[in-house]
Amino acid sequence: MSLRVEQGVTYVTGNARLARHLRWHADRQNAANESAAWLSADVLSWNAWLERLWRDALIAGGAAGCFDLLTDQQSRLIWQKIVSERPSPELVAAQESATATSMLMDAWRLSRSWDIPLDVIRQNAIGADSEAFARWAVGYAAFCRERQWIDSAMVPDVLVQDLEAGHVTPPQPIVFAGFDQLTPQQARLQAAIKSLELLRPLTRVDRPQPRLNTVTCLNQQHEFELAARWSRRLFDHHEAGLIGVLVPGGADRQARRVFLDVLMPDWRGRPCSDLPVRLTSGRPLGDVGLIHIALLMLELPAGGMNYRQLGQLLRTPYIEGGEDEATQRAALEVRLRDYGLQQIDLRGLGTQPIETQGDTVLAPDFRALLQRACDWNAKLQGRHEPAHWAGHIARMLQDLGWSKGRSLTADEQQMQEAWNRLLDAFAACSPMVGSISFVQARRLLTAMAREQRSQPDGRMDGVHIMTAREAAGHSFDGLWICGLSSDAWPPMPVANPLIPLFLQREHGVPDASPPAIRKLADRSMAQLLESAPVICASWPQRRGEEELVASPVLDALVKLEPESMNVYDEPGFREQIHESGKTETLASDPAPALQPAEKVRGGSHLLKMQAACPARAFFEARLGATELPVPPHGLDARTRGIIMHDAAAHLYTQIAGRGALSAISDGQIDVWIDESADRSLRAHLSARHPLGRTLGLNEKRRMQGLLRELIAFDRRRADFSVESMEQPASVELGPLTLTLRQDRIDRTGDGGRFVIDYKTGRGFSYSAWRGARPAEPQLPLYAATTNADGIAIVVLNQDGVTVAGVAREELNIDGLQSPAKFLGEPDADWDTVLGEWETSLAALAREFAGGDCRINRLDSEMAAKDFAMLTRIHDRSVMYLIGGAE
Repeated sequence: MSLRVEQGVTYVTGNARLARHLRWHADRQNAANESAAWLSADVLSWNAWLERLWRDALIAGGAAGCFDLLTDQQSRLIWQKIVSERPSPELVAAQESATATSMLMDAWRLSRSWDIPLDVIRQNAIGADSEAFARWAVGYAAFCRERQWIDSAMVPDVLVQDLEAGHVTPPQPIVFAGFDQLTPQQARLQAAIKSLELLRPLTRVDRPQPRLNTVTCLNQQHEFELAARWSRRLFDHHEAGLIGVLVPGGADRQARRVFLDVLMPDWRGRPCSDLPVRLTSGRPLGDVGLIHIALLMLELPAGGMNYRQLGQLLRTPYIEGGEDEATQRAALEVRLRDYGLQQIDLRGLGTQPIETQGDTVLAPDFRALLQRACDWNAKLQGRHEPAHWAGHIARMLQDLGWSKGRSLTADEQQMQEAWNRLLDAFAACSPMVGSISFVQARRLLTAMAREQRSQPDGRMDGVHIMTAREAAGHSFDGLWICGLSSDAWPPMPVANPLIPLFLQREHGVPDASPPAIRKLADRSMAQLLESAPVICASWPQRRGEEELVASPVLDALVKLEPESMNVYDEPGFREQIHESGKTETLASDPAPALQPAEKVRGGSHLLKMQAACPARAFFEARLGATELPVPPHGLDARTRGIIMHDAAAHLYTQIAGRGALSAISDGQIDVWIDESADRSLRAHLSARHPLGRTLGLNEKRRMQGLLRELIAFDRRRADFSVESMEQPASVELGPLTLTLRQDRIDRTGDGGRFVIDYKTGRGFSYSAWRGARPAEPQLPLYAATTNADGIAIVVLNQDGVTVAGVAREELNIDGLQSPAKFLGEPDADWDTVLGEWETSLAALAREFAGGDCRINRLDSEMAAKDFAMLTRIHDRSVMYLIGGAE
């Protein structure tokens, strides 16, 4: 059966979604009758209708009009106030959460709707939660009564009095639609309407007996794809204008993507208002782009912001200059990430433009915005009511250029209007919260945005994806019900835990009794199976690894095989592109070889990347691509390594100036260690770091211990002198000229040169120096291209100081291997080792210079993450691989 919406009648629905649905049906009926113009149907949700009656009582001087009607947000604030003033020790964690407040409000509405007295709840409480709810509810009712406030759960009882006394008389008949089961409170209000002879039954238009089919699907994805193709066929043959698709809770967004890919393959580039698929659940208002940015901008006056949040403001097009300065703002974000700070000082960033690109200051308009935002801080002092803060917030956002970045789409304009309504609702909270600080006001506004759902006005035809409970009262041209496995239907009960279940059962609450749940589910399914002329129901055989069973409700439906269904069978968007392609032989187009005048970056790091992943070497050393840095919460391994390296470099520079280590006293060494640690920390630990002092003390103690161990190791060696520290050197390797910088080079007593590289991470493995593609080529490169007699890695980490290396036998230093042991060849000497290194490293240099851009299939980590878009590592069919073909 189909609904008929008539003029001269007020329709009261169970929710705002159904009210909008009925108005659309009325407009479609009038358009089908070729009417040139018509009055909008008078359709209101239950809460909107109560508010209308309350306004009538207010004008007529009725009992309900003696109270101020609270919005849901105002009620929520009162509940939070009551809970905070009357804490329950057993429920400290729960009572502070937004979910707990919502549960309290739901229990309050339940007790009022189903006539469950609070004193009865308290007397029969079987736990601290029920007892606390009853106590808080009594306090809430008293608080509202003292201030002449009334909420949507209390107003129906007072309106019944006004209707019976004649203070309020609806001007036209009333029809109730979409109520699965009237509560006692709703029944009393309906009876009062009936006594005025204004109650009318819901009129439906008889349809032919609906076609009821059921189909078994492999899994949920198969269900959605089949339902989408079924819907596409109905639309293409003009058999439907509105199709309902019922999905299990939490699966609506996955279903939406599947349906859009079938119905409108290019949907990603279209405004939301144009899309033929609609989710009835909506999104939290605070998560919508335009409003999310507004909430972030309210944090700017504080003068500090997390780098991620600041990055969102730098990238958004919703702020003035967002498109004109897009490139510079992106570059500025990279510079800010290089700071290594989680929190960014906005005032310093706005007044000291140290980030430049050439001679140009990066993003001057955004810096000016930050300066204006910080100047607003002086205007946001003191404590005021939300109505005062609402005006300041609106003016501040206007001053900072919010929503002025580019022309807004129709969807974004609706969100801008939703923001204005949110500010109005925020201002209306003044009587509930009183005077608060700006920080408290910002938190309250953010919480309100997260609790409210956004649903932009868009096309009402197409596909509506919803749950079975949300579909109550709707009428469709076609309906597909997904997920009807035995564990999903009848649906699981959702009884409120704050009211004892036996009390809920005694008062007839459906969700508290298995028989009532089954009865309600049967009635709901019967209504669904009459809500469209053509209906298909499906169930998935598997959910992951779990095997499912069909719900018994499907037994009465005609069973179809998926292959026999008349559905849209054209290839999908991706398949169409693939099938339209023709086999074409292309000339090889490898990456270009290194040009004579081309400069490359990287030094020995270039060879390290080439050995591990030639593609990564090409992107970084030739294209200049780098991963986006992520500031650590404390000090990351890289920064700690730099601090340690610089401290060691300064210490051994001091030692080099005094000759042999054996000639220097321990006392002098300790002075230099302290001096080196302090100097390195000042250079690399930002004074703006919020944990700078504590981190500095910890790092200094760590460095002092490691440097003393390093000195102890060197004192055990034969006399030597430090030849150089951090000395740059240019070396030729095949077609490449590379710049090296060794941590330290020692001159042994017999004139030999011993090269040392410090590592602060995990331990070292000799395998990193072996093979055709050595993983750590820095020291082998130096040894193979300069006059070195030995190399060593000195690891400085939490395990202390360890040494690993290889050298001529004459050096005789603890921890070093002989060439024979290193290569596993009894006759190998130092020259043999150098020859193998020179061969393998020269081959890597020739690979790089020749334009090698392969991906290492056996170790693809370096080609993933930030570089995945360039390497297409996840597109296995187009890989150009090292390590064998796919």
